[in-house]
Amino acid sequence: MNIEEVKMKVHDELRLDQQALHACILIIDFLEKSDNDSLKFITFNTLKQKVPTENEGVIFRAATYLTGENSHLLNVNFLYSEGDFSEELTRAEVAEANETGILYISGNPIRDFQAKIHIYFSLNTGRDE
Repeated sequence: MNIEEVKMKVHDELRLDQQALHACILIIDFLEKSDNDSLKFITFNTLKQKVPTENEGVIFRAATYLTGENSHLLNVNFLYSEGDFSEELTRAEVAEANETGILYISGNPIRDFQAKIHIYFSLNTGRDE
């Protein structure tokens, strides 16, 4: 699916949520104009800069749509970071840590991990452009 087809799909599927639709289009335009290297680590704050709204819920809805099954334009990623140390986490690792209350990093248990896990997005490069 090319960018124009993605935009048409967004217009069709989000027509009842004009704010999220507009946010998605602005984010897609940002993705289209950016080089692939800069799209490997997209923070929520980056998305906030691209979508002029005070309502973060709109950006959250747009991000949810763009990472969802219908578009999957973006991937959701997790990074554990403490001081100079950082490590990528899988969804399964984060889910297990949330369920058990303990995150294991290099075999070491970490109990107060929530503030040290950062969510970010990356361009889904498995898409047909």
